[in-house]
Formats: sequence, structure tokens, C-alpha cells
Amino acid sequence: FHAPKNSEEIATLVDQFWQLLSETSTRHGIRQHPKEHYVAICEALASAGMIEFGQAWHEGDLLIMNMMVRYGDTVTYLHAGSTRKKTNLKAAYGLQWESIRRAREAGIRWYDFYGIGPETDSAHRLATVTDFKIGFCGTSMDYPGTFEFPFSRFWYRLYALAKRLRS
Repeated sequence: FHAPKNSEEIATLVDQFWQLLSETSTRHGIRQHPKEHYVAICEALASAGMIEFGQAWHEGDLLIMNMMVRYGDTVTYLHAGSTRKKTNLKAAYGLQWESIRRAREAGIRWYDFYGIGPETDSAHRLATVTDFKIGFCGTSMDYPGTFEFPFSRFWYRLYALAKRLRS
């Protein structure tokens, strides 16, 4: 587990994370943010000790990385990236259990898996992610969604059009 403290550590961890995240995004057909997005998250949270990366290695191979954010009494499993190498080792499960164990040991009350798809829709694009997360036997909680309140109709319509074109 690594909590980056400076720009050099952030760059190294984000480079490793980006490689795994790119592989995962391609494999699952999930759009990812630009690399700079993850650098910005780390730079904003590192000085407060709120960001941490968990890694699982086997015989020199980095198999998976989790990006976690700590705030108050909660650790949020924000993003993860993995390789298809050595999937028989189930590194994602081991890393997740170790992350939960470490959070409990640190006195953290909540471990948030940060979202799932519909539990009853096996065809949903996030079905495998959902199955993985609910396999840890936590409690599923529903929260109100996010909403957009446009201040300017013109700029919002332009934004909405760009968003649709990007999809």
C-alpha cells in the first residue's frame, strides 16, 4: 500500500495505475478518464493523506491496483485496474480483503465500494463488477442520483450536445 506524498511518487503510481486501468477499460469496454484526471485527484488529496494505492504483485508482476480515498470514517474504493495475467490467483479478492482489513485496523467505520449496477441485470455492462462487489456481502445502499442544474440554456445545450457526440 502506498500513499503518495510528492509529485514523483504520484507520477510513478499513476503511471503503473494507468497501464492497468487502460487494460481493464479495454477489456470491459468502459470509458476511462484521461491520465491527468488521476494525477489531479492524487495531487489534490495526497498532502492531506487522503489517497492510497493498494497493489498486488506476484513474482515481479503487478497484477492489480486499487485507488482508495479516505475521508472521515470512510474509505472509498474509487477505481481499480488489473491485468489478465495470473487470474487464477484471484489477486483482486486478496487485495480487496487486505484493504478492508487495513481500514478496520485503522478504525475506519465504512468501506465503500463506490457503486454497482443493477443486481438483477446480468446483461448490464457492469454486471461482472457488480458481482465482484456484492460478493463481499456488504449492504447495498441507494442514494439519490446526481443532477445538473444549468445556469445558461445555451451553454448547457452545447455541453449536452458535446456529451452525446462523445458517447
